[in-house]
Amino acid sequence: MERVVDLDAVLVELLTRGESWRRSGLSAGTWTWRDASAQWPQPIVSDRAVVHDPESLGMTLRFGDDDAAIVLWRGGWADVEASIGGKVLLDAPDFNDVASSVAIVDDLVAALLRGGPKVRTSWVGDDGAVSQADRQPVQLASALRAVPSSNDRTRPNGSTDG
Repeated sequence: MERVVDLDAVLVELLTRGESWRRSGLSAGTWTWRDASAQWPQPIVSDRAVVHDPESLGMTLRFGDDDAAIVLWRGGWADVEASIGGKVLLDAPDFNDVASSVAIVDDLVAALLRGGPKVRTSWVGDDGAVSQADRQPVQLASALRAVPSSNDRTRPNGSTDG
């Protein structure tokens, strides 16, 4: 995997936000790492000292009943999953440097604190119909896609999960 960003530098930036997150009522879980040089299946670990070649940095966030998980990949993208305001939100935004990767986390935190995304969002209804709503834009590289939070979810590509 190409190394677009130094995940240790990303962590340094994110650690500066910890106190303000706590003051706002947001709780952050343990930082997690995946080692590119580890044997498959590569374990997810919380001890940075045992990771020789970091390829991902992950964390969980919680605010009230809403929660999110984000994994930043050194190759320049993030995996974002969240349950905010009763909706399941999924995204895979790209980034090209430390600042833009941290901005993705900042946008996710802002979405948690205000109770939902303020982006052009596709909503998949119970009947499978997709509708869109314009919201105040944020810096996410692509819009969060909201899907029903039932066990039988239909993804935008038509596949199901359940």
